[in-house]
Amino acid sequence: MRAFFTLLKLMRSLFTPGLAMALAVYVLLRTLLLYTAFDETVMPQYELYPMGTIPGLLSGTGHIPLQFHYDNAAGQLFTGFAAWPLYALFGKSYLALKLVPALLGVGGVIFLHLFLRENFSSRAANIGALFFALGPVPTMMKYSVFAGGNHFEHIPFAIFTLWCFYRLHREHGGSDRRWLFFTGLAMGFQLFILLGALIPILLLCFVHLGLRGIRGAVKDLVALAPGALIGASPLLMINLATRGRSGDFVGATISKDGPGFFDRALEFAVQRIDNAATFDDFLGMPASAASALFVAVTAVAWLACFPAALRGLRQLFTGIFQGGGGATGLEGVRLVPLTFYLPGIVVVYALTNFKLYDLEPPMQAEGYRYYLPHFLFVILLFSVLTDRWLAAGGGKRVAGRALLCGGFFAASFNLTYLDLGFTHTGAGAHYAGYNYVQTARALFKPTNIPVIGKYPGKWNEWEPDREEIVSIIETFESPWREQLYVGAGWCEAQKQYMANAAETAKGAPFLDTREFLPAYPEGVRGLVARGAGLTARIFWRENSQRWTLAEWLTLQTPRADPAIAEVIAGANIPHEFPHAQGEFGPLFQRALSTLEALDPQRAEQFARGLGHLSGVVLERGIPGEVAELEERFQSVRMEHRNALLRGVGEQLAIASEAPVIPEAARRLEAPEGARVLEDSFERTVSRIWGEKDY
Repeated sequence: MRAFFTLLKLMRSLFTPGLAMALAVYVLLRTLLLYTAFDETVMPQYELYPMGTIPGLLSGTGHIPLQFHYDNAAGQLFTGFAAWPLYALFGKSYLALKLVPALLGVGGVIFLHLFLRENFSSRAANIGALFFALGPVPTMMKYSVFAGGNHFEHIPFAIFTLWCFYRLHREHGGSDRRWLFFTGLAMGFQLFILLGALIPILLLCFVHLGLRGIRGAVKDLVALAPGALIGASPLLMINLATRGRSGDFVGATISKDGPGFFDRALEFAVQRIDNAATFDDFLGMPASAASALFVAVTAVAWLACFPAALRGLRQLFTGIFQGGGGATGLEGVRLVPLTFYLPGIVVVYALTNFKLYDLEPPMQAEGYRYYLPHFLFVILLFSVLTDRWLAAGGGKRVAGRALLCGGFFAASFNLTYLDLGFTHTGAGAHYAGYNYVQTARALFKPTNIPVIGKYPGKWNEWEPDREEIVSIIETFESPWREQLYVGAGWCEAQKQYMANAAETAKGAPFLDTREFLPAYPEGVRGLVARGAGLTARIFWRENSQRWTLAEWLTLQTPRADPAIAEVIAGANIPHEFPHAQGEFGPLFQRALSTLEALDPQRAEQFARGLGHLSGVVLERGIPGEVAELEERFQSVRMEHRNALLRGVGEQLAIASEAPVIPEAARRLEAPEGARVLEDSFERTVSRIWGEKDY
């Protein structure tokens, strides 16, 4: 309890002008990013499921076991739980979800400033907090508002653990049981958020061993270990529920084939570092300039701190066998954890099969999420070294100023992502903060076989227990139930493609809904088939060099399949569902071209699917996007408008808990004044909602 009150006292005395400025910069930049350039930060398939749907489960939307949403670390569950009160306060929007990492980043700024101020200097704290607030690289900037669940979200807890550990040794000689327990608690919870936290935690344990000696460290376990167990207890419980999924992940990661140790180490430490920062050109200045500066700053900071860290390492090895860390204590080894994390992560990467890869904008940074802790330790070393050189005078002061300018100049390239013209503002509040279509993945994941399914293995090696899947989906209320059935079709078709990809490449269709539709209730089979159409579009992208979308849909929808109408309609849902507003125009235009190339029957169903896409646009109500829809609707041939409007009505009926027809939808002109949209909407609402009056 005393430790808790000490923490509160420290927090009250924390807010200095330097920290206030860093917080102001952090909040301003993230606010501008989310308000003016939200689409630069989105990756719906990795955010809206599972993080965005967990709050719904907590609120009683349905009953998918939470462990189904656990992959290899629990940060996803933590982010989902943290989003729950934010959804209650601000609504279930994509923006509310992104407030989780953004607010955690505020904590990161505060604890980083506190850690550097207490253990190095106020100036180092001001530099570090401001550098963190600026980015310092696009990967970290984007991830600070990317609700991925693990990698950025763990950073505030990593800094907090450092602060606890250093305070334990600086103020309490490393032996105070209350602070040992508190430090263990922080370590355990950090590991709960991200398994990769084991690397810095092991470094801290080594430092503790060197400062306390073998005998002292063993005695300290009495207080440290219970704290760590309590902190990590959620992770332990999840692994009991999933039969050791963390162990499976670690085992699969360590057992690797491919390039040797030195090739992997070189790739991580040298070849990938500039790509990992993901700089773009800014104000006519090339991204390569920022990349070169950041790499140079990183190298200088690490190399300059290494000699002192090496002396500290010798002190620790001596202390292990001599009962303690010598006269200098923590003072002599402060740089050891900060400096040796970087070679430590290189070694771990070289021993595993983690893959680093470039993705397409806007979230090309996602492939380099493993560098986020690396960037944190770069910030720490940069701050400490810059402060020391500035304090030294002479040539070192000049070098310190050059280092400071180089780091902050590179960080300024983050400003390129802000749209200060304010051309597309406020989109995040319009996007739904959940995706129950994607949530169906939890029901079809082979790792959830202990609960549903019969044959563990890859997608094409097992048969889902559809009776159990249906029973889980039926626990959900509308419209989430209907969206989950669309997702079930998506997963079913993925499974078929994985099993038939070789034959499909030779010109054979992969999709046959007759293999799985009979297992679903008759009234929802159309929704399941629509989800299969979503998958058809996804895999068309892999085969687009050989077939146009029209040719592909014709191939995948033989006349013998009774569900071809819904499959064709579903093919209008893009892979990145829900699409970003800037993608709507090209999607709509490609759909019109496809309409012209399809036979009349298929064209009618495809037009209805285009209505589903249009319904998404109308329901979320982004003014610019709605205006674009109204304009492009005029290009739709009259014979296709009825089908399109019918699709709009169907989509609006399952779009939200309180379905309505927006005024903009009523402005879409139907042929000869027909009430196609209204009739379709009312019919679908009646089928889904029964007598409920909307």
